[in-house]
Amino acid sequence: MPNTSWTITYGDYHFAIDRATLTYRLADVKTGTVWAEGLSIGHITFEEKSTGSRSRYDFGQSTLFSLSEKAGAQGKEILFGLDCLGIPIDLYFTCAEQEIKLTVEANRDSKTHRVREVCLLPGLCAAPDDGASYLVVPQAEGFIALARDVPDKLRDFPVWDKLTMPFVGAVRGAEPARSALALMTDSAYASARRTRMENGAAALEWVYGADPERRRLELRVQIFPGGDHIRIARAYREKIVGERNHATLRRKLREKAAVDNLLGGALVRFTVDSSGKPFQAASDVVQAAQGQSEELIRVARDLREETGVERGVCLLSAWLKDGESPEQWLLVSPEAGDADSLRTACEAIRETGFPAGLHIGAAREGLEQRLPEIEALCAPDAWLDASQAGQALGEAPPAKRSRWDDMDERMAAIRRYQERGAVFGSAQGNDWSAIACDFWWPAFASEPLPDAASRRNKTAFVPLQAVVYHDSVVSYPLSLTPQEPHRFLHSLLMLAPPMYDLRPETYFDAATGVREYVRRTYAVLAPLHRLSFPAFLTGHRFLTPDYQVEEAHYSNGARVIVNNHTTEPFENADVSLPPLGFLAEHPQFIAHDALRVGEETFPGRAWRITHARDEKSQSSESYAV
Repeated sequence: MPNTSWTITYGDYHFAIDRATLTYRLADVKTGTVWAEGLSIGHITFEEKSTGSRSRYDFGQSTLFSLSEKAGAQGKEILFGLDCLGIPIDLYFTCAEQEIKLTVEANRDSKTHRVREVCLLPGLCAAPDDGASYLVVPQAEGFIALARDVPDKLRDFPVWDKLTMPFVGAVRGAEPARSALALMTDSAYASARRTRMENGAAALEWVYGADPERRRLELRVQIFPGGDHIRIARAYREKIVGERNHATLRRKLREKAAVDNLLGGALVRFTVDSSGKPFQAASDVVQAAQGQSEELIRVARDLREETGVERGVCLLSAWLKDGESPEQWLLVSPEAGDADSLRTACEAIRETGFPAGLHIGAAREGLEQRLPEIEALCAPDAWLDASQAGQALGEAPPAKRSRWDDMDERMAAIRRYQERGAVFGSAQGNDWSAIACDFWWPAFASEPLPDAASRRNKTAFVPLQAVVYHDSVVSYPLSLTPQEPHRFLHSLLMLAPPMYDLRPETYFDAATGVREYVRRTYAVLAPLHRLSFPAFLTGHRFLTPDYQVEEAHYSNGARVIVNNHTTEPFENADVSLPPLGFLAEHPQFIAHDALRVGEETFPGRAWRITHARDEKSQSSESYAV
């Protein structure tokens, strides 16, 4: 039989394509690791225009009518020209020293069929079901899961709407012999689907959904010997930093002084209440705020003067029922009438020393026309929720306008608002505008931490956002409450500042423990973030097989260990932690809730904080919290 294989060597890897079947093989020549063997490059799904029925074709079932090869500065490139049902498809492979880049273009529909989906390299992100190999997916903050659990435990995610980090990774084998593969896409229309291959391994398929303006999907693959989930995320970070698509907080601070309030500051959300029921009109919100403004101001004053919250931002928010639409966050509306009570509340809160503003979400009119009204109400602080930008920044894009055009216009609108002093936030950072934001906060009632069942199923969340964006966006991963102690530990692991949802009736009730809880958690999280906001996560590992004890290292020398066990202590040579205990170390700050730190043992669990008096002095002050 004739040899139909076309082999490309790049770095330490061989990438071989069978031009007769369009299947591929990828092998590491140093370690002998075979990443893929005889797997299809991908497939394409067509929809018949007359009936709507869909059919899937592997690329190997297409007609190959052209084949060319060239070498250039970017590496060796191979072009396959295919024809399937009369639709031309171009496949470009570029193999450079560090990566494989694969581009597919399906340029037009035929008279009888339209392109619906294109899938590329379904096996390159496959991990064997060996009990040690796992997949890394940056959904929400990011998670890793053993290959055997992936199809049942996780769901699809579209890159455009739900991810700020469009990559997935496969990590194979146990320590120390493991390799990692990062799969990154420049397309805004891809999604990753989880399937099983014939050998039982879990696979992630990158699928492109048809869009009338763009028929192109590009994947960039990098392999990292000896890497783990942090190495995969670091590769993505290096990519966006190199492309100048990464604005640091220091730069944002130079451009907008209001960002300084976020650095080591608490985000305090005051919810205007109507006994748990959504307001029917914005005028009802104004009336309710007028009745509660004195109590909200009392809380803000106590935070500053008694509880020790020296830095932070206070937001007013409320549920608003807008006709038959879903419940939305308060936006100042024309029918609200006299808004003096809200303005008075904002002014009084600012007199306590905190910036104050409104959480402004979805709008029925473009914000550009509403900014004078908003500025008159809460100037100089306007806090806008970019996760609602699809509704808040104008009408839906016309059918003939591409999503790229839509993104460019909305990003330009965000820049205009920011130039006027607006501060943008995004719910969990899960939208395309997140990189332009100053802060991320959790969606209402959001709980990204895995519950006990998911931990048993070997799925664990990992702080990938802290790898990529910790020095770029202030992230408030969870709203902290005494009833959810894991939330504090999770925020600590990410070196995040604290966020609180406060109501006067529970804040001042000693039985709830809210006031004391705010005091203790702020005293740890706020100074750590102030010291560490320019840093990013460089290492993360689980210290126990059940994923309950985690350790994180940051680029500024900070280290955090948290024990998520609710009943079991944890001990190693460095520390002895009680259930829900922690150790946080920084060259200028140490905090712990521990039984032992190093050689110092305590008679009981000790929640203590040690501050360096200044950066140069070796002296310090230590106190129990």
